[in-house]
This record gives sequence, C-alpha cells and structure tokens, in this order.
Amino acid sequence: MKRLPFLTIIFIGLSLSISGCAPKTNKVSKATTTATNNPFGTGTGTGTLPGYPTPPAADPIVTHPDPYQSNQCGANSGMEGGGVGYGTGNEAGYADATPAQTIEYYKVNDPLIIAHGTGTGVVQWSSQTDLSPSIPQSVFFTDQRMNIRVVPRAIQQGATDTRTGQSCAYTPRPYQKLKVTVRVRRADLSSGYIFTFGSVDLDNNGQGDGVPLNKASRVHEFPVPQGSSAPLVIEVLNIEWDYSCYEYETQNYCDVPGSCPWAKVWTTECVGVELQFATDGTKDIVGERTN
Repeated sequence: MKRLPFLTIIFIGLSLSISGCAPKTNKVSKATTTATNNPFGTGTGTGTLPGYPTPPAADPIVTHPDPYQSNQCGANSGMEGGGVGYGTGNEAGYADATPAQTIEYYKVNDPLIIAHGTGTGVVQWSSQTDLSPSIPQSVFFTDQRMNIRVVPRAIQQGATDTRTGQSCAYTPRPYQKLKVTVRVRRADLSSGYIFTFGSVDLDNNGQGDGVPLNKASRVHEFPVPQGSSAPLVIEVLNIEWDYSCYEYETQNYCDVPGSCPWAKVWTTECVGVELQFATDGTKDIVGERTN
C-alpha cells in the first residue's frame, strides 16, 4: 500500500497552537507592523539596522577541489566548488513588530519536501495541494512579509515523494548542493514572483554557486501579491543538483555542457528540501538577504 505523506510544520522554540493561526476574515492585521525591509544586509555579514542581531556570515567558497574531493578532472573540473551557505537553518527568529511576535518562523521539514526530478517549470511541491489537512492554510496569510529560505537535506531510500506519493526506490545519490526555484503567487493566479536559491555567484564566473547540504540559503524577501483574500501559495519547482557533473567527472569526462555545473535532477531520483518562511505574524528569519 502506498504510504501517504504526512506534512507537519516545525517551529523553533515555541509551538503554534491552532487558535494562534485561526483563519482571518481578510488578511493579517496591519497592527503588527514589521520593521524596514532588509535589515540584515546582502552579503556583508553584519546587520544594517540598530538592534538587529548579526546574521550568519557566508561560509567560505572553495572552488577546487570540488565538494566530493574525488573527481579526476582537477583544474579542468566543471564543478562549482562547495557552494555558499548562510548558517545551519536552526537560527532563532527575530521579533520586529509592535507588539512583538511570539511565533517563530515556520519550517516545512517533517517530512521534508521530497521530490523526484522533473522537467522545467513543473511544480514539485505546493502549499496549496501538498500540505497535510491538519495544517491550516491560514499560516500563509500575510500583508507585508513573505521571507523565504531553503535548506537542502539528504533523504533515505524508500522516502515518499511529497507531491505524488511515489516511492524513492533507488539508493539516494550523494548530491552535495542544490539550486531551488520557489514561486509565491495568489491562489487565483498561475503566475507569481519567482526566485532561484543558490543563484548567488560569489566567484563571478556566471554560474550560481548553489546551497550546500544542511546549510541555509540567503533569505529572499518576496513581494506580497495583493488583491486577494485567500492565503498565498508557495511552490517549489526546477530543482537542480551538482551530482550529474560529478558522475561524468569520475569517468574523466570534464565540464560536460548541460551537466556541469548544474543539471535537473534525474526523474528516477529524489532530493530533499526544507523550506522556511516568515510572515507578518511570525518572527523574521535572521540571515543575509538576496535583495
């Protein structure tokens, strides 16, 4: 019998009661006004507003050797190095409203977002359709803030694709970093705001550096779509990994176009992603910004 996915949202420190996220008749009240956008900087490692905590600084990027430490191509490698992470994803949130928020930012991680590889533009997870019925859609109400980051995670053989229910039948490939595209949209529209996590290019070679396994990406402050009383929708699509390049380079095929440094995850394979988001009603995520 197919194992049905059961999605829970884990909070840092404090648990969210059902009464704490009851559906609103409209959107979140603007009484909880958040601070100015982007208090944490965009790569400097220091906060830019008085009173804000210092965000996690970028991990050093290692261009060569690659994170697998074992390919045969050396300086001719098409690998993008170790990627760039900004903390572990376990940092406590920051209350920045009056009155102060008591709810920590949300984490979708029990189970993880687990997805098989797909084609370009295919939705691999949606908050609108792939949440457990026990999780209220009201957590996606917000007026001003939808700040998101991702944390790539390893998966176990036999894990279940969160969207399709299909089993991840093969031994997981040992990918070391991912690029993850996220879309935020209104429930009644198919288009929205899109950003690819892992597209930071600190070594300025025209390729995204990627987000390392078990490290957090930068935080992207998505514009909040207006004009709807329904909760927002978050979608994950277009996940890319570094493993295809590694597979070629262990066989002395170096910097293969279309596979190095990035390629879509194979349709037979699965990857795991933890998604974290902050809204008007939660504490903000402490981390370097993309914007």
